[in-house]
Amino acid sequence: MCNMQKSVRNGSFFSGSHLTLKQIIILMYCWSHDMPQNLIMHETDIGTWHIIVDWCNFMREECQVWLTNNNEQIGGMDADGEPIVEIDESKYFNRKYHRGQWRDGHWVLAASKEILASAS
Repeated sequence: MCNMQKSVRNGSFFSGSHLTLKQIIILMYCWSHDMPQNLIMHETDIGTWHIIVDWCNFMREECQVWLTNNNEQIGGMDADGEPIVEIDESKYFNRKYHRGQWRDGHWVLAASKEILASAS
């Protein structure tokens, strides 16, 4: 038998961190939901401001790298040779039953290959 152990963090961007996996997952969840950094600091129970700022910058950079490496052209040509792009949009906000304070909300735009493939 081999007594070799390997961390679940090994080979990932978690490997150099001293945060617990629980803190990292909560931090990623809060960041992905666009929470303010002071709230992220509270939710993760991380007492150092620069760690929150560094992780938020790091996650933003990782997203930028992914988008750069996975850059795909959307759109195509219709039967008449005209350029076409099909985009779906949704607006998300937190107002229920027409009560509470009005918030602008967030627009989300999306396009998929399936839509584009069926259009051409």
